[in-house]
Amino acid sequence: MLILLLGEFLVRLTLLLSFAPKNMLKLSVIAKVFITGLRMDLAANSWILLPLILWLLLAPQIAVEKKWHHRLFMSLSSVFFFVIVFNWFAEYFFFEEFHSRFNTVAVDYVLYPYEVFVNVWESYPVIPAVLFCGFLAFLCTFMIRKSLNRTITAQSTFGSRLPVFAVLIAFF
Repeated sequence: MLILLLGEFLVRLTLLLSFAPKNMLKLSVIAKVFITGLRMDLAANSWILLPLILWLLLAPQIAVEKKWHHRLFMSLSSVFFFVIVFNWFAEYFFFEEFHSRFNTVAVDYVLYPYEVFVNVWESYPVIPAVLFCGFLAFLCTFMIRKSLNRTITAQSTFGSRLPVFAVLIAFF
């Protein structure tokens, strides 16, 4: 969760430094934005991580110890980080165009996917962005691989996993 919070902090900081009028920045407003953002990020990340948290809580130890599980877990972690990193970049470009974080304009992206895809493909360097996001996702997974390995290989029971689950649920 720390990588997610750090990334979202950097997105917020980048948006602030790139788009906020310099003469309107007050320390109290900036502090409120970052504190509110942190609170929202904790809640959003709890929801985003809920499937993983539930799997690690409920998965039988015998399944967790299998090699296929380890490979699946690491692969899904990489995919997860790719989606998150890609979302961070998409937020920046969305804000650059619409002067807003994701909002109802983003619904058009879902309702008219072909038109939006063609527009995005023509307006932005999609392939370099996807490759860069893939590299960052790999880097994130690589940076926390030891922690992920410890999580996967830890001998634990449902009862010993429950307190960790309770702490994470507290962020909801």
